[in-house]
Amino acid sequence: MRVIHAAPVAIEDLSIRYPNGTQVISGLNIRIEPGSYTLIAGPTGCGKSTLGLCLAGILGFGIPARISGTVSINGRRLDQMERADISRYVATVWQSPEAQMCARTVLDEVRLGLDYRQVPVAQADRRALDALEAVGLAHIDPSRDPLTLSGGEQQRLALAAALVLDAPVLIMDEATSQLDDSAAQQFRHALIDARKRRNLTIIAIDHRPALHLPMADRLMVLDHDGTVALDGPPEQIYTRHAATCRHLGIRVPGTGERYQEYPRYAIASSDDHALATHELGVRVGRARLLTDITWALPPGAIAIVRGPNGAGKSTLLRCLATELKPSTGSITPGPRSRVRAGIGYAPQQGADLFLNATVGAELTAALRRSIRQREVDEDAIGPLLHRAHLDGLAHHHPLRLSGGQRQRLNVASALATSPKILIADEPTSAQDVNGSRAIFDLLTYGASQRVTLLATHDSDVTGTIATHILDIREGQLTGVEEL
Repeated sequence: MRVIHAAPVAIEDLSIRYPNGTQVISGLNIRIEPGSYTLIAGPTGCGKSTLGLCLAGILGFGIPARISGTVSINGRRLDQMERADISRYVATVWQSPEAQMCARTVLDEVRLGLDYRQVPVAQADRRALDALEAVGLAHIDPSRDPLTLSGGEQQRLALAAALVLDAPVLIMDEATSQLDDSAAQQFRHALIDARKRRNLTIIAIDHRPALHLPMADRLMVLDHDGTVALDGPPEQIYTRHAATCRHLGIRVPGTGERYQEYPRYAIASSDDHALATHELGVRVGRARLLTDITWALPPGAIAIVRGPNGAGKSTLLRCLATELKPSTGSITPGPRSRVRAGIGYAPQQGADLFLNATVGAELTAALRRSIRQREVDEDAIGPLLHRAHLDGLAHHHPLRLSGGQRQRLNVASALATSPKILIADEPTSAQDVNGSRAIFDLLTYGASQRVTLLATHDSDVTGTIATHILDIREGQLTGVEEL
């Protein structure tokens, strides 16, 4: 099969409208040169992910939408190509990596696209293993189930599965949100190496620009209505148009002023322990995920669980949420007492697991669980929507929201029960600056009446609202710090 080494991307008079009437892109005209690295930013809900889906040839097929205008890659219009043929031109890494996982093993996940292309087994295995090494996952057992990896490991696995296809265009949508610093470096080096080997065109959609700089040679900022507000070299945009970026909720690297005015929710320490673990251990099969974890937190604590990808952060949170039973040790209060007191849990995948047809119905269901009655006062929904910056969206389907909006709904639903323990895994993923502020508002609301634990790689959370830090590395607690 002929390999396409370089391909320009042309978007001409593109407009996109969803079946509910929402217009997200209007009259967009862009040309992206072969071998370029374009970073696309914009406020939550402005149409960035919609544009990515369109460029990947998915929108209008698996996802209903009315599309006018054209998208061409290497001179060929996507709407005139066979679905299977588009993968020769475009590879993708999406913001929910677990949604991309469809093979039984790590190795099969990477080589699946090569199998569809009938690449010989030995060659496919070699290329897949090389791709795993390139993204820093060579230490992972290739026979392991991809869904048992951490979120950051899954993001790198998705990148390996995309790069192995040797498509000339790579689209990444919030593909770095769950990476620790070391994993981010490996992710970056894999992209640099791929660009050295071939004239790879990269289109990165991301609220956090730091990883993509200085590789990106172009920054395109979308306005709230999906039109292009700013377009040019990143350094020029951030220098000359910093005020516009901040107005749109775009992070400006190196300014150190995103949350200066945001109050710090320091909470006095207490000798009372509202939540504690003693020699907690978790073993799954032959794998030891946590070993002898011991700590105690006072009422009102907002504790950050920090550590590299795969360290055991999510495993600890799942134990506290009673989703996973410890193999050894104990948690105080015990599981029944924690459940009776109320546990609010916003897992990494929670933003894709809504059960109701509207945003309002999702929050109503959560409130019913809290007050144990059938009827819920509609006035109780408004404050939750407002605090989550979801005003006016009560009648929207949750899965029609942007990734950032879904994540805020995920956290708001966990808080609706007025829990004594709130647990959130990567709560600020897919958030612009204003979205992060909404998450902070949610996490700190009523915080003095509970214990809050957050697993995150977001330094803004640590520097803004945390009262304690729990450091975990290789399944062991390496430090507890009170701020």
